[in-house]
Amino acid sequence: MTESRHNSLVRLLPTYRLEPKNPFHTEKCESILKTVLESAFDEFEYTAEAAEAMVQKLSQTILAQVRKLNFDRYKLICIVSIVQNSMQGLCESYRCLWDKKLDKIAAHVYETPNLLAIATVYGLYFD
Repeated sequence: MTESRHNSLVRLLPTYRLEPKNPFHTEKCESILKTVLESAFDEFEYTAEAAEAMVQKLSQTILAQVRKLNFDRYKLICIVSIVQNSMQGLCESYRCLWDKKLDKIAAHVYETPNLLAIATVYGLYFD
């Protein structure tokens, strides 16, 4: 019994590949971000409750569309922030370990008189 179970295991050999076949394209991601944000806020009025629901919806939509691009060996992180635009300042910052050669970022800012939306997609290379 252990012999048959042992033989059914799939054994994978290392590829020794150090770079992705389909690397992360910032321009394509920025295009997706722009399209999604502009279509989402056509008739949107800012309230804290509506913004909370919209952030979740936009993050899922953006990630689904970016995943369709099939970036090879990348972990994707999408962060969307929506704040009321009442002439105040805003500072957002994130920290992580970064590989200058392989890790990428795409971002888009959408602004109306009522709100400010920032969408960011991180493509982190995963070996």
